Amino acid sequence: VYRGLIRQASSKFEKQAILKRLSWLNEGEIKVVLNLARPTERLVNRSPRRENSPLRVCFLSRINPMKNLDYALRILGQVKVPIIFTIYGPKEVPEYWRLCESLIALLPAHILIQTFGSLHPSDVRESLAKHDLFFLPTRGENYGHVIHEALSSGLPVLISDRTPWADVEKCKVGWCCALDNASTFVATIEQVSGWGEAQHQKVADSAIEYAQNQASQTDTLERNRKLFISAMEG
Repeated sequence: VYRGLIRQASSKFEKQAILKRLSWLNEGEIKVVLNLARPTERLVNRSPRRENSPLRVCFLSRINPMKNLDYALRILGQVKVPIIFTIYGPKEVPEYWRLCESLIALLPAHILIQTFGSLHPSDVRESLAKHDLFFLPTRGENYGHVIHEALSSGLPVLISDRTPWADVEKCKVGWCCALDNASTFVATIEQVSGWGEAQHQKVADSAIEYAQNQASQTDTLERNRKLFISAMEG
């Protein structure tokens, strides 16, 4: 049944997950080729943060244990600055959402929570652009298209180190933090809270440029093309 198959992993994390689940595979049978980012057709209007207003942080993903919303809420419980935290996404696991609700009830008064359901794909970027920081401390992403959408909307991203987006910090458009170092997440949110509008705009411009470059990387395009050609020829 499996003879002649080519398996694609879009990151080293996904390759490790495949090998763990299919232990009879050899490493050479899995090709690591990054997914293609969706081209950004148009810019969206970013909603500037008002002076001295709470930092607008958002989470957009399926609400299940892998996406780690409970961890995000625990981090916010340690943050000392005013935050408006907006949660977008379908509540896939009812018992997990009940855990998150219990954590929301324990948050201090300066952390305001807003919850929404799923967003239509055409509304994602405009909705993200109303915020100042994208927060996704995921337990693992094979790619993370929503991270690209956040960047293309002008948001810096605060993510775990379990995604392929490891270079956002080097490119000054976000932070990749280890999940066992909660204080780094807390410090980063408080740091961004102290930004003025000029800094927000500078990082927003860099994030949009970074996302556009990711969507047009010739190396990624060529590696995907070769992968599919090799499959057809095989």
